[in-house]
Amino acid sequence: MDLSIPFLLLVQGINTLLNWSLVLLVHQSHLGLTSSFMGTFCASLTLVDTLFTVVELTIYRLQDFSLFGVRFTTQHICLLVQIAGFVYSTLQWPVLFAAGLDHYGSFPVGSKQTCRNLKLNYAACAVLLWVVALLYVFLGSGCHPVVEDSPHLLLDHCLTQRNWTSSQISFALLMTVACIRLYARMMVSKDKPTEEANRHPVQKSQNCDHSRLHILDQALITFTRTWAAFLILMVVILVWQIDVPSHLMMNVPWLSFLNSFLISVSLCTHDQKLNAYKSLTFTDGFCQWNFAFTDG
Repeated sequence: MDLSIPFLLLVQGINTLLNWSLVLLVHQSHLGLTSSFMGTFCASLTLVDTLFTVVELTIYRLQDFSLFGVRFTTQHICLLVQIAGFVYSTLQWPVLFAAGLDHYGSFPVGSKQTCRNLKLNYAACAVLLWVVALLYVFLGSGCHPVVEDSPHLLLDHCLTQRNWTSSQISFALLMTVACIRLYARMMVSKDKPTEEANRHPVQKSQNCDHSRLHILDQALITFTRTWAAFLILMVVILVWQIDVPSHLMMNVPWLSFLNSFLISVSLCTHDQKLNAYKSLTFTDGFCQWNFAFTDG
């Protein structure tokens, strides 16, 4: 994609302000900035995006200046945009995997008290991911940023690459949601409780299966209703193959969306533990998770 530099700076500034708004108003209010790995990483992403935006605006404003013996021109804006795109694309799957492990090992999901050592572990893990991604991009990936060979005073456009990693995650997530939804509906229509089944010796096992199906169905309904607009946007982007720069696709709204999906999956994996509760209610800042359980 060939986008104008003023447009890139404008969108980057809006993206940074949106990140700050969600981190301060949503994650800090409901999760705390360090109560989960995803919250910690969202905070780190916001800080990195802020630094990235400030550097870009400084270079664009001064046009041509030297700092510590290094000359900076408008061409460095395009260079930084492409490097940021490579780094953010590299981080997508590792962040998703780390957040999934965090939610899987946390119970009740979203309602734990985070000790100081765990917060430090989250921060260390976030820093480690950033360092490894940078090292991979500069030393191991073989990526080669492309900058137009023209005088920096005449340079007004930057080449950016599409975020194929986000497209892969979006496709996988949509297929997972569709398959789970279909499975839940098929099982609900197939396993209607009857008088005879309730008197059967395997009643306890059937009630357990019913509870698991109920949790699966309710978690998916809560997720899809809350993020319906975002899911539709994902479908539109995939179907029409709309190009979105890599460094803009990874932001706090996107990570919050993935966080809600991971929580819904984790709730389904903890179905037997959830049955020990009469009810469980919590929020991740976007989805309001409500579960009520009966003895059968």
